[in-house]
Amino acid sequence: SKLLVGKKSDLRAEFGLPQDAIIALYCGRFSAEKGSLELVEAFKDVSNPRKALVLVGDGGLRGQMENSAEAHGIDSIYFMGFQKREDIAKFYALADLLVLPSHKETWGMVVNEGLCFSLPVVISDQVGAGTDLVRHGENGQVFPAGNLAALSESISNLIDLPDEVRLNMG
Repeated sequence: SKLLVGKKSDLRAEFGLPQDAIIALYCGRFSAEKGSLELVEAFKDVSNPRKALVLVGDGGLRGQMENSAEAHGIDSIYFMGFQKREDIAKFYALADLLVLPSHKETWGMVVNEGLCFSLPVVISDQVGAGTDLVRHGENGQVFPAGNLAALSESISNLIDLPDEVRLNMG
């Protein structure tokens, strides 16, 4: 991960992502238990004009997620599809925060990975890793699973921070 730090701008260019956006990253299956469709729904209520949501992964809900983004006219959502293990690190390195809105998650390895890349995280209270790794308000935000307004607000809270404050959180 040390090799990739500082390469944010190059990596964003490589994947065609906006340079000045504040990127929320989701990594994983697109499924009901992961809350991935809700993430797209909640993202429409994040008002910051610099917002962007990068979705790495695939699954049964992809079509619905794309339709929802389109229906709400959100053009700041990027579907990156399934990525090889070695390329996933690049997405952590280009992101500004990580989101895992699961309804059921025994642990949530992506939380460890996000924290390794100094990303503050937004997780639901059903993510097992949260209890051990995430201190609300210090290195992330914890919201009640399934609560779209709270999810949207948690993402907004991190996106609206001054860049240096967000970096310090991570």
